[in-house]
Amino acid sequence: MVAFSITGNLVDVHQKKIYPGEVIVENGRIKSIKEIHNSPPDSYRDTTHTYILPGFIDAHVHIESSMLVPSEFARLAVVHGTVATVSDPHEIANVCGMKGVEFMIANGKTVPFKFHFGAPSCVPATSFETAGAVLDSNDVKKLLENDDIYYLSEMMNFPGVLNEDEEVKEKLRSVFGEGVYANGTLNRQYLSSIVFNDPLKLALLNSIVHPAVFRAFDAWVAQIKNAPYVMKEAALLFESTSYKMCDYSIMVTAPLELRIERVLKRDGLTRTEIESRNAKQFSEEKKTQLADFVVRNDDTELVIPQVMELHKQFLALATK
Repeated sequence: MVAFSITGNLVDVHQKKIYPGEVIVENGRIKSIKEIHNSPPDSYRDTTHTYILPGFIDAHVHIESSMLVPSEFARLAVVHGTVATVSDPHEIANVCGMKGVEFMIANGKTVPFKFHFGAPSCVPATSFETAGAVLDSNDVKKLLENDDIYYLSEMMNFPGVLNEDEEVKEKLRSVFGEGVYANGTLNRQYLSSIVFNDPLKLALLNSIVHPAVFRAFDAWVAQIKNAPYVMKEAALLFESTSYKMCDYSIMVTAPLELRIERVLKRDGLTRTEIESRNAKQFSEEKKTQLADFVVRNDDTELVIPQVMELHKQFLALATK
């Protein structure tokens, strides 16, 4: 059994503090982490360069776009603190198909770096492109059965999502099951019952939907002519970080109990279901802090006058 320990200034991201500590490793795994009390600085080499902290995870990267194989990418990334990636091998699949994806997995296994590859969902990205290979729904299903494939990668074929393309449907069925569509229509209740009870499935759904929505919005904006401004409505504007793509953001707010009451009447969900979904979003306070403007929809103020005042401000901003 291989065992060793390292000491230094421990960066505790959970408690948000830095203190002298020791990490004990046995057989390739962390056995314990403990704080060093009342020890002279020399005992843990207290210098400005001696810090112990968790490794970084690159949450979205196409390894092959670096023009490096995974093992070589790992060698260069790890010296900067990155120890893992969430990697969509879409680019190599576009050229080499299944063999390209299989190569990325095999080469990645030659190093201890942690690669989390997904199944490319759009090869080619749309039917309008000419690529070196095609991965259909059967190929995607086969990839998802591979233990080294962890998720369905981003759905770039947003026309397929919007127009319910049969091939796109098959890919969504591969992830969420046959019940995701009922009589050819997206079964929202079925899908909600899955994703709101499984954080990984929810993240997977968002990884499919959000890129498609972003591209659809951009395509829509490109068609708008002579409008002083356009608006984007989104339930997860802040959580998805898409507010950063907007010039200004508006937060429509109301007390939690009033929001729960409204959803109970509108959607027929239980109180537990509503509270569970609300808990997965940013707090009302955090969203209000991130917003540039706030509209209060709490029955204490009329909403339309607030909206008309914003309209005046936006018209003025558009002329600057």
